[in-house]
Amino acid sequence: MFFRPDRHRKDLNAAYIQLPPNVYRSDFFPIRGTHFTILTDDGKSLICTRAAKDEIGHQIETPHDNQLLGEYFRNRLGVEYGERVTKADLDLYGRTDVTFCKIDDETFEMDFSV
Repeated sequence: MFFRPDRHRKDLNAAYIQLPPNVYRSDFFPIRGTHFTILTDDGKSLICTRAAKDEIGHQIETPHDNQLLGEYFRNRLGVEYGERVTKADLDLYGRTDVTFCKIDDETFEMDFSV
């Protein structure tokens, strides 16, 4: 997972989940540009899509406002709005990755629990 503050824009909380090659080369997630729902282990729901690099998309983001994904993880990690999320924050939380389970072609469960 990566957090990408952009000093030239207001999306201080923007984040995306980088997919490993074996996942982005597969059909586990819908193709880039297709919206799908991620249900989180703590009862939240996020509309997401694949994005970046080429037509298949190498990462997951929240397309309507990419700060939503960043805000979600900041809340889980206890990191203040606009503060940089570090690997130390993730280590302190006890997890540096997420696990996905596919419910159907449009719905996925994301586990970020420790």
